[in-house]
Amino acid sequence: MKKFFAGSLMAIGVASANVSAAPTVQVKGLSGGTTLFFSSLLMSELEAAGISVDQVKPARLNPSKPRIRFPIGGGVLDLDGTVGEIDHNGGLRLESADGTSVVLHNLTIEAQPGDVFVTGAVEVNGDLIGRSRLFDVNQDLSDIEIRADGKVRIRKLVLLVSADAEDVLAMLGLNLVESNKAGVVYSGIVIDEGDDSDDSDDSDDSDDSDDSDDSDDSDDSDDSDDSDDSDDSDDSDDSDDSDDSDDIG
Repeated sequence: MKKFFAGSLMAIGVASANVSAAPTVQVKGLSGGTTLFFSSLLMSELEAAGISVDQVKPARLNPSKPRIRFPIGGGVLDLDGTVGEIDHNGGLRLESADGTSVVLHNLTIEAQPGDVFVTGAVEVNGDLIGRSRLFDVNQDLSDIEIRADGKVRIRKLVLLVSADAEDVLAMLGLNLVESNKAGVVYSGIVIDEGDDSDDSDDSDDSDDSDDSDDSDDSDDSDDSDDSDDSDDSDDSDDSDDSDDSDDIG
């Protein structure tokens, strides 16, 4: 299994100048997913301000954890380093007691040399105002693993409130400021090798046990048609996810 850290310019497995570069690969859409565990700071601020939190399908919110899961919609990664992007479907809706609504749509994890961050399309009171940089990434805890079977795993990617997000959240009366911890991300990614016939075995996420105990999701009949999520338990083999409360605070 090869590992490399976000922001690193080192190529995977480079032992000498004679080693050929790894390819740029497509991230398979409708396979795998990313789970954001909200920080205790974020949750306390939301509760104090009376902000309601909801999902925008096909994302799935589990308020009891609390966390939200976004299906991966596609993307591209350069396996020579940490350049690329991972796109997600669905979104997160926040609404204040006075009816002000902010929706963060289609989050994308973006990696550039020395800079990893999350962008999203921002909607305010029904008006789409554009795509913004929402979260900066604590690169010291960013760890991407490429397994021997070609699956990609991201663990404990710490998201910090960006300057843009601070302005957006202030519309809701939230007092979060730049660099406050918003949460921790775990992600399971399937690389598209150009052979769609293997879609049926994209249950690499089915052993991701941390979502397997989401019994409160099983009665979400409105999610029953989210077939792309049914096997996206990409976090369930991340057994440390469920008890990482000390990492999320």
